[in-house]
Amino acid sequence: MKKIRITPLNVASACWLCWIAWRTMHENMPWPTFGRLLAVVLLFMIADQIFRFMLRGNNKRLWYIEGGFLIFAAIIIWIIKLV
Repeated sequence: MKKIRITPLNVASACWLCWIAWRTMHENMPWPTFGRLLAVVLLFMIADQIFRFMLRGNNKRLWYIEGGFLIFAAIIIWIIKLV
């Protein structure tokens, strides 16, 4: 059996998908918002695969780089919301 590696982007994607499901079920969320949120999840999944391919075998460094990517993405989203 292949070893499963949990990374920050996996955790962020799972939390994001749960939040999307919750908003979809309990609020009247418009379709464009739904699509944008799913695009962010897709971005996280693609970025996770790219980081895993580039940093094979170095789990500690992978965690640092993916954590930094999440912080960078959060800051960019926050700046876009301010504008």
